[in-house]
Parts: sequence; structure tokens; C-alpha cells
Amino acid sequence: MPFTVDEFRELIQILEQHPDWREGLRQLVLTQDLLALPQIVRDLAETQRQMGATQQQMAATQERQAVTQERQAETLQQMAATQERQAVTQERQAETLQQ
Repeated sequence: MPFTVDEFRELIQILEQHPDWREGLRQLVLTQDLLALPQIVRDLAETQRQMGATQQQMAATQERQAVTQERQAETLQQMAATQERQAVTQERQAETLQQ
């Protein structure tokens, strides 16, 4: 017994009049994989959003690390300069004590 175009149109009209019946038809026509697809896409979108947030946090952390490294390098240079000045001061004190 073939399903005619007119019967198909009637089915569409019935489903438009009874939207709650659409889910039942979906359950009969679609596979479980296809029915699960909308949730899978939502989960994927959420995971992607979380990854984007994590990447932004990582980028901010890397920027802070770069600033910290620059400051450490500056501090080491200042310490080296201070050590040089201290050595010069100690030499002068030793010369003064010898005189």
C-alpha cells in the first residue's frame, strides 16, 4: 500500500495542528545517533567555549610570565651593578686603610 503525496500533505497538516506528535514521529523515523546529534553539538560548542576561555587565560599567564622575566632580568642587572659598585667601594676602603 503506497503512501501518496496527498497522504503526505495530510500528515504534514496533522503535524502542524499537533506539534506534540512531531517528537513521536521523530523517534520512529530517526536513528538514536541522529536524535542525539543536537545534544552532541551543544556539548561540543560548550567544550569549544571552555577551550577558548582556557586559551585566553593561558595567553594572559604567558604575558605575565614575560613581564616577570623582564623584571627579573632588570633586577639581575641592578644587582650586578650594585656588586660592581660595592667592589669599587671595598677597594677604596682597603686603599684608605693602607695609607
